[in-house]
Order: sequence, then C-alpha cells, then structure tokens
Amino acid sequence: MSSGEFQTYFHRRASRFSAFYASEPVARVLGRGPLFDRLRLAVDMSTALSARRVLDVGCGSGPLFAPLARSGIHVTGIDPAENMVALATTEAARFPGLVEVRRLGWEQLDEVDAYDVAIALGVFDYVGEPADLLGRMGAAAGHVIASFPSPGLRTD
Repeated sequence: MSSGEFQTYFHRRASRFSAFYASEPVARVLGRGPLFDRLRLAVDMSTALSARRVLDVGCGSGPLFAPLARSGIHVTGIDPAENMVALATTEAARFPGLVEVRRLGWEQLDEVDAYDVAIALGVFDYVGEPADLLGRMGAAAGHVIASFPSPGLRTD
C-alpha cells in the first residue's frame, strides 16, 4: 500500500478502527482481542526499559497514550491520516504536556536518538518497505517494539 493509499484508507476508516478500542470485551468477541494484548505488551516493555520518551508510529486514535502517559512517559504520536490525527489530538488533550500528536507519515521520520522507544503496532500490516520503516525507527530510538502480520496476511 503506498503512502497516499494508506493515508486515504485510514482517513476514511478512522472511527471504525478507533471503535475497536472502545470495549475490550466486545473487541475480544469480535476477534480483535490481540489488539489489547499488543498494547499491554508495548506498555509493559516500555516501562521495563525505563522509557521516558516514546514515539508511537501510526498512532491512530491514540490507544497507547493513556497507559504510557499515566506512567509519566512522554509520547509523540505520528499518523498520516487526517481523521486519525483529529481523534488522537482529542485523546492527547487529556494529558497536557505529556502527549504530542503530529500529522506525519513514517517516510518523513528523520529524527535521530530522540526517543527511548519507538513503537509500531499494526503498522507493518500495511507497509511495503518494512526494512526502511525499521531503520527509521531504529535511528529515532534506542529500542523498537513492533508487531508484524502473520505470513500470508494482506499487505496491500
């Protein structure tokens, strides 16, 4: 999926994707429970690494913001989709001074050593050049936490 297609896809489906995080029991019934498992793992790993600054790549509506910010971790969320950024900005406002949101695609990520941890959950399902994204995340942070699609899962 190209950057423009990714942006359009998630712009149009922002509310739908955000709704998966509204209720864990409902998400589990719908087969989306692993979303919560990945979130918890990323938060637990960030905490175990004593992260103070986290980059959330493809932050969507910001489901990682609350658990990270409640631990005192500063979070920068990036996403290319306008409607996702709008939802994430609303969520970030609950944590003034701890969460920042930028409308930015991962291809424009050029920061070096700016974060302790870079997280990308569910992003690699849609990325055609995973090595480039991993390289950018590795340059931006000392540690990378990412989820990857199962073999055979869609990438377009």
